[in-house]
Amino acid sequence: MKLISAFIILLLAPFGGMVLALSQQNAPAAFLPKGQLVLDLTEISREAQAAYEKTLALYASSGFIQSFLEEQQQQSHEQQQLIAQLVAQSLAQTELSKELYEEQLLAKLGVAVDSYSSHSVEILLFNITQQNYRSYLVKIKLFDPDMIKVRLGHGELGRIETTSAAVRKEDAIFGVNGGGFFYAGQNNYLPMGNTMVDGKLINAFAPATGDVFFTGFSASGALIGGLFTEEQQLMALNPVAGVSFSPILLQGRLPVDIPGRWQGTRHPRTIIGNFGNGDIFFWVIDGRRPGWSRGATLEEAQIKLLELGVVDAYNLDGGGSSTMVFNGKLINRPSDGNERAVATTIIIVP
Repeated sequence: MKLISAFIILLLAPFGGMVLALSQQNAPAAFLPKGQLVLDLTEISREAQAAYEKTLALYASSGFIQSFLEEQQQQSHEQQQLIAQLVAQSLAQTELSKELYEEQLLAKLGVAVDSYSSHSVEILLFNITQQNYRSYLVKIKLFDPDMIKVRLGHGELGRIETTSAAVRKEDAIFGVNGGGFFYAGQNNYLPMGNTMVDGKLINAFAPATGDVFFTGFSASGALIGGLFTEEQQLMALNPVAGVSFSPILLQGRLPVDIPGRWQGTRHPRTIIGNFGNGDIFFWVIDGRRPGWSRGATLEEAQIKLLELGVVDAYNLDGGGSSTMVFNGKLINRPSDGNERAVATTIIIVP
């Protein structure tokens, strides 16, 4: 409030000087240079009054601003308390048998709205609707780890294509957009960080900078990920496929601090992770569509992930890139109104 009061004083100061100057309007005309026009005091007074009224309105609204800031702080505090409670519950689940864990997990996810099952993979699709968003989560049991793959746009570095196109081309049962990418000029789109296809890095290893992670799958089909500063750290996990983006959401059932530039922002999301029984999941959240889904903050995503007992989770490319295709259908509603072409896609080929 002191800062706001000081601001108002500074804002009004010029008008005080103006009033003082205008009070001298009855001075003899001899003091005005020859040919100088006399000021139109009516218009100036009107503008000064309007500015004064706006200033009073700002002062009156300062109480609202203060209340808003206090409300935001309270919400953040409540979120932190909820996260702490959910962490304790999630850690307690490590003692459950796989059968009981699966039973409790399915109870939380609800009824599957679509499914696919073969000798190599089992996929269940669930709808998750919250106050601010609609979303879609697939839970995947891999019986054959070779079924999950990362693909470049049109199979070439620098190219982009839609998730649906990649799924059709590979005759895949499932697909989701992958890691982040950037425009490098001359119609060239490059994946950020490290990308691995069929057990090989597509470029020289790039040490992790900031919060850019690598996540993917080992030869056994397990989800792997982290911030790798040396190539041998990554290769020790025997990776066969993976992509990069930012930030990490959960590690070892514990929430990771959200970087400042990501905090409190509401967008479409694509998230990859694993459950306590080793099952993999992909979670796509619609956003930027008024009347349908606003999107989720990463803090909200963390809370939901902890409720579901997720072990590790990574935020993949989101926004207009967020796309899920399953059983030959586009599952979500991309925020651009149609699918965005992307540099990498994660697919499952049964």
